This record gives sequence, structure tokens and C-alpha cells, in this order.
Amino acid sequence: TTLMIYGLRGAFALSNCSNVRVRNIQIDMNRLPYTYGQCTAATETSFTLKFDPARYPFDAPVPDYLLKVQSVMGFDPKNWRMAHDPVDIYTTASPYSANLAAPNLLEIKGGGSANHIKVGDWYVLRHMVYGPGGFSTSGCSQLDIENVQLYTIPGMGFVNSQTKDIHLKNCGVRWRPGRPMSITADASHFNECSGVVHLDGAHFEGQGDDGLNVHGMFHDVRQLDAGGA
Repeated sequence: TTLMIYGLRGAFALSNCSNVRVRNIQIDMNRLPYTYGQCTAATETSFTLKFDPARYPFDAPVPDYLLKVQSVMGFDPKNWRMAHDPVDIYTTASPYSANLAAPNLLEIKGGGSANHIKVGDWYVLRHMVYGPGGFSTSGCSQLDIENVQLYTIPGMGFVNSQTKDIHLKNCGVRWRPGRPMSITADASHFNECSGVVHLDGAHFEGQGDDGLNVHGMFHDVRQLDAGGA
């Protein structure tokens, strides 16, 4: 079963659920959350990207998020990987603005030669980095996910918060042929989880951030009850 996502959305978001079982699903997007192309012009503070509109359409009315750029990443089209010592700009807090100058030309206000962007080089523009996730849980328990494959998503892939006992078997974040990346952020992310986090046969490639991120969080102590240390 393939779930095709239209617009800036995730696939699954589960909260306070238990004994969850999901099998044999592929997740992809109709319009990729990034645009890939070659720089054809650059000033100190802006640049123009030429792209293939068949692969990266900007159909009217163009969604607002496609006219913003949260990340610029240099790409090597010969070896089909992130460029060596690349431009790697994150501007998620203050995205660059983009303007469709022609069906195959995008003008970006931001970056430019001041940020080492060069005419002739190739770049991946992520319009969204940490947006809706592919498979997100919060406050859940007994999560059993098998053979779920994510091909692109505008955020993290398997992202779990305060969830207990997570089992991922033969799950993946995968490239499609001809695409410069898969999802835009972490392949898997586990925040303040407990019990067992078990990955068996995972395959993560082409994601925009960590493959596996497991961590806790710091919290402020606001009050000590009577008798507290």
C-alpha cells in the first residue's frame, strides 16, 4: 500500500495510543518538499536556480511554503551525493524568500556569493526542514512497526516522543532514483522514550539530518514539594 501525500502534511501522528501495529506501507509525496537545480546567477545576497519544472512543479496557486527556503545544500551531480566541503546553510528561523521568475527559474533573496554560492554549482533547496513527520508518536506504548518505507516527507521520518517500547523491523528511509535526497530531516528520532527502542533491519539513506538520534531533555525545576531533596 502506498500513501501519497499532497501538500505540507505528515502521514501518521499518534498520541496516547497503545498496542499499535502497522505493516507494509510506503509513504511518498506528490510534490517533493525541496527543489534541486543549478545556480545560473548570483549577487552577494541573492541567487537564481534553474530547475526541471516537470520534477519540481510550482503549479498555481503556489503554496506559501514553496516560496520560502529554509536550507541550501551543495550537491555533487557526478557522484550523486552531498558535495565535498559544501555550502550547507540552515535558515529555518528566518527563511529566504523565493520568487518564480520563469517556469524553470527560482530567484532566492538570501545566500548569494557572500555565503559561497557559485554560478554553475548545483544545490538542493529545502522549502521545509523540520515540518510534519512521517510516523510520529507522543505518549504511546507498545509500538510495533514493520516494513514501513518513507521516500520523502517534509520533516523527520520515524519520530517518537515519550513513547515506551518501540520496535521497528525492516523499516526504511529510501532514495527514489533521480532524487538528490529522501526526507528533509532525521531518519529516526527518539526523545524521552523508555523501555525498549529496537531497530531490526533498518535502512536509512539520503535523509537531511541524523540517521538515528536518541536523547532525553533538560527541564526546569519550578517547585520542590515538602520533603523534597
